[in-house]
Amino acid sequence: MKPSEVVLFIYDTEENFNNKTNQLRLGSKVYNDIVLIQSSEDFKNGLENLKEGQKFVLICHVFHQENNEGVRHSGYLRFRGDGIEDEFDIKAIFVSSGDNADVYKSMRAEQEHRVIYGYSDILSGIKDDRITTYTKNSIMQEKDIAYEFGIITALYDDEFEEVKKYFTWENNEDIYLGTKRYWIGHLNGFPNRKIVAAIPNATGMVDSAIVATQMLEVFKPKFLIMSGVCGGKKGTNFGDIVLAKSILTFQKGKVSSVSNSDDTPITLFDKDRKQLDYKHVYDEHGNQIKISVESFEVEHDTIIEFDLQDSVQPELNRIKDEINISIKEDDEIEEKFKKNDLKVHFDKIACSTMVINNDGYFEESIKTVDRKIVAVEMESYGIARACKFANFGKTKWIIFKSVMDNMTNKDDQAKKFAAKTSALFLKHLVYDNILM
Repeated sequence: MKPSEVVLFIYDTEENFNNKTNQLRLGSKVYNDIVLIQSSEDFKNGLENLKEGQKFVLICHVFHQENNEGVRHSGYLRFRGDGIEDEFDIKAIFVSSGDNADVYKSMRAEQEHRVIYGYSDILSGIKDDRITTYTKNSIMQEKDIAYEFGIITALYDDEFEEVKKYFTWENNEDIYLGTKRYWIGHLNGFPNRKIVAAIPNATGMVDSAIVATQMLEVFKPKFLIMSGVCGGKKGTNFGDIVLAKSILTFQKGKVSSVSNSDDTPITLFDKDRKQLDYKHVYDEHGNQIKISVESFEVEHDTIIEFDLQDSVQPELNRIKDEINISIKEDDEIEEKFKKNDLKVHFDKIACSTMVINNDGYFEESIKTVDRKIVAVEMESYGIARACKFANFGKTKWIIFKSVMDNMTNKDDQAKKFAAKTSALFLKHLVYDNILM
């Protein structure tokens, strides 16, 4: 290992850290940097300033000699009390300017049996790889996956109620951040595989992005999953699952006037082929109406791509078959929903700012933006967008929703069935170890 690649974090007093003899023995000029820390907060701030792959060593000056209060090992005792090693699952190198053997012997009284280094031993220890170096991303990754899964549904009724069935919830461990409740639980039979779940205060992209950002920054799950219901294009059946291959918001983009090739305005006619005068159109009460003809061009950066395709896509047919078997065997599901085998569509989802209950709207206003869009709902873009920026972009999103209608003639029973199939899909994703 080249010392020039390494940053030293030294837990010490300012006076001892700046001691010229110690600096000389340490060989301070050969390292990438040497940083004084005096608390766990100092260490966290130091980590934040490192690049992801930067190598570092954590060093604690144990202060073998008695201090003014007659306490030995005061540096070690302060360091142990700060809990840096426990919080980050990391081991420090102990250093002393006293006789190594004497210090080691006295440290045994503190139930510590680690090697005690002299300042001049650090350089050779790093060169010879006798001293372990860490990187920022390696320890942060281990620290950040206490919660393996974060789960968000738009609604409690139906959507979250179905999801709750497949996990063990520790109600006395639920966490409240302000007015927001986070359900804490784990996979059935796997208490170490922890999950955190939440429901936005309101439907839509804004509230979903807010709760997702808070969840990602506080709990730092490895994966963020959104389950629920959606509207599907004509040809999709109730209960069909749409896994988002990519997500776009079709109402964010560029709106411009439609014109002829020579940039003259498009001419409109009434049913009798009489040309309309744009500036002189009125309603039945004599109120003037403004008419504009516009086109919509989706912005490229409003499209967010799914990152886990290689691990998830090969499993889709198997999951679909198992869910169909579960549906056929479930006596609580109405027979009308068992007539068609459900499908899993791996394609684009459009995110809308409004509920759509209008026959023909999908074909006229959504499919014209992108013909591969299969479903429409109101939250996914906010969730995926949050994952790009919160928690340093480390959390991967998985968004899927089941078809409850074809954007017309909404039915509560179809909604319940769709929530059930979406929750079944979630169950297979997490229990079949597909997300790695």
